[in-house]
Amino acid sequence: MKGQVLKRSFFYFAMGASLAFLGSCNKDKGKVAGLLPTGPTEPLGTETPVVNAPLHVFAGSFQVVNSGPYETLMRTCSRCGTKRLINTPWGTRYERYWSLGESYKECGNWLSGGFLQLEFAERKLPTSVKVLIQPLYRGSVDTWGFPFELTATAVPINKNQGFEIFISPSQGLGGVYNMILSSDSTNPVEFSDLSINFMYGSLGQIIAHPTLKKYTSRWVEEAQYSCREYTN
Repeated sequence: MKGQVLKRSFFYFAMGASLAFLGSCNKDKGKVAGLLPTGPTEPLGTETPVVNAPLHVFAGSFQVVNSGPYETLMRTCSRCGTKRLINTPWGTRYERYWSLGESYKECGNWLSGGFLQLEFAERKLPTSVKVLIQPLYRGSVDTWGFPFELTATAVPINKNQGFEIFISPSQGLGGVYNMILSSDSTNPVEFSDLSINFMYGSLGQIIAHPTLKKYTSRWVEEAQYSCREYTN
């Protein structure tokens, strides 16, 4: 009799624990749904390179020093802005979104900083390079936005001491301005840190001066949306 009581007690305890676990899972699932992605987290493999297929990745955060051209870039790549270019069966038109207070559509809180990742195809110049930008939203709760990635070519400059990445609107950037990432005195072949000039706009204004460190894995694995695909 005593043994049956103990078995019954253990059964109810196990059932209660299972329900509590499922409840916590559902609760967490509800919190995650609909949120923007998390920010860049430290990649696996930073200590141990992959011998067969090493990645030549440089990454780091940046602070915006010129918000004007950066806002134009964020609007061009559909990461903020209340006016969208919509393609319909009856032609192309602009659609305006109205928002009050804090909103991901408002550009003001997207202009303080972000994250930049460069993945070079080979440890040489010239070579193909993937340029990933992830914007940061500063509000009552800081939130990382959806990254976008562009593919271009890194070429040597300044007698091979530096390098430059030139991305035109036709390379998936859209808009009317070019993006330029360059360094006069560091390059991905000889250096583990890159001192970058991040430029964009009508006059090639400098947006930021990030310093990128070398890693053997990507911090941000992939961009779910291209420059102009995502509509917040």
